[in-house]
Parts: sequence; structure tokens; C-alpha cells
Amino acid sequence: LRRARGHCTTAHFGPHKSMSGITTYDVNKPTYAYTDQTTEFDDECIRRGIITKADAIVRKGATPAEAHRLVAQAAAAATEDDVGDQMQHLNLTHKNELDSDSDDEFLKDHRSRRLSELNAERAKKLNSKLKGKFGSVLTISRPDWSKEVNEASMDGQWVIINLTSDSVWESRIVEEAMRKLAAKFADIKFVSIRSTSAIERWPDSNLPTIFLYQNGSMQKQFIGLEAIGGYGVNEDRIEYRLAKAGVLETEFQTDPERSSNFDKKNPVNRVSHGMTELATYDEDNDEDDLNDYDNVD
Repeated sequence: LRRARGHCTTAHFGPHKSMSGITTYDVNKPTYAYTDQTTEFDDECIRRGIITKADAIVRKGATPAEAHRLVAQAAAAATEDDVGDQMQHLNLTHKNELDSDSDDEFLKDHRSRRLSELNAERAKKLNSKLKGKFGSVLTISRPDWSKEVNEASMDGQWVIINLTSDSVWESRIVEEAMRKLAAKFADIKFVSIRSTSAIERWPDSNLPTIFLYQNGSMQKQFIGLEAIGGYGVNEDRIEYRLAKAGVLETEFQTDPERSSNFDKKNPVNRVSHGMTELATYDEDNDEDDLNDYDNVD
């Protein structure tokens, strides 16, 4: 292309030209009838800066004012389309951000659920191990005390020791209750030992007797029938008192009812209960014996 005398020669651009091969942009003698559409040739001349789009439209029969109006209208439409494209891009970007946020929330929820599942699995495995470890009453003798009580109660483990005697009727009732509690609270170690094997001078009048051990030493003791529930004592009443001592958790909000099968007319029951009521724990005489059992050889 070359520019000469205000004309743009066609060379090989554009399908529309005069018979002479020259496109005329004279206002009075335009090559084409009026139209606001430009040809490929016009577009190339506009691109090269030889003419403006308004010049091209004027040469097609439009007035200069009409040509400028059409150019401005086309520019506005192009701007509107550009703005529309930008808005669409922004909307897509915002949607992607929302989708990203949704993905983050999904991943966060998924991680949280998975963590809960893992914790539940660990707790289940731990409970299984604990249930396999305890769940019944272990009968011991004096030489076993250090290992099965002092050492076993370390690291916060509760050990419940029930002192027994075949000659005390209430003691046998408590033994049965302890067997049921041991099966129910398998994470707690329940131990039984003959009273005179544990403490040589321990009187039957102090039975039933329960010691609570944790971290290698005795934390609390229940001495005598009244201390563990009195007449009608059963596993529920003992459980309630163990819960109040902080050994276990229970559903009982108040002291459970006494057992109705606790026969007050039983002569053995009346005698042994009378002995229990009369018995008082002599701390001066027996304190040394109890303290010795925190570190039995």
C-alpha cells in the first residue's frame, strides 16, 4: 500500500474497487453506496493510519456528522462489550473464589470429621485394652500388696481394695457387690484381700472396709457398714459413694434405694450389725498399720 494524492490504492486488498482499480473517497463521488460497514481494505487502511473509520464511512455516502455518530456509537458498543467481558471475568473470578472457599470449608469439615473418627477409634481401642486388663476382682495376699496395689495405682490408676472375712455376713454382701462393680467399671482395678492378711490386728468389727488407692498411696477409706451404705447396702449404693469420692462417674444423682432382701431378722445380721455400730475406728492404734501399707515390702 502507498498513500498518494489523498487516495489509497488497492493493490491486492479488498474485493470492492472501481473499474480503474482505485477506491475513491471523494464525498461527491464515492466508490460505494452509503453504508456504515467497512471492507477488509478499509480496515487495513485504518489500521495503518492512512484514514480513519469516520473517513471511510464518509466516503461511503454518510455525512461527517453521521459518520462521527456511528463511530462513537460503535466505540460505545465496543466499550460496553469490553465492560461486559470484564464483568464476566470478575464474576467468574468471584465464583472461583467462592468455589475455592467452599472447597476450603469442605476440606476443613472433612478433616474435622476424620479427626473425630480417629479419636473415637483410639478411645474404642483404649477401652478395649482397659476392659481386657480388668473387669473382675483380683484376690491377693500380703506379699502381693506392693505390686498389685501401690505400683498398680501409679499414673492416676484407681485401685479399690476390699478387706474381707468369711465370718462377717455383711462382708460377704459387699464382696458380691464388688464383683458386679468390677464387671461394670472395667477401667478400675478391684482387689480383695483377707482383712487379717492385709492388717494383722484389723478387727472384724471394722468390716466391711474399703481402701481407695491412687498414685501409690491411700486416698480415702470406708470403714464399717454405715460408711458404705448401711442396712440394705448393694452395688448401687457403693457405686454412689465411690462416685462422690471421685473414683468413677455414675448416673445416680441421689443415694440409691436400699436392697429389700437385706434381712434385719437374720440373727447373724443383727449381731454383726450391732458389732459394727458399736465399733469405732481407733486411729491411734491402727494408724501405723494403715500408713505402713503405702509402702509394703
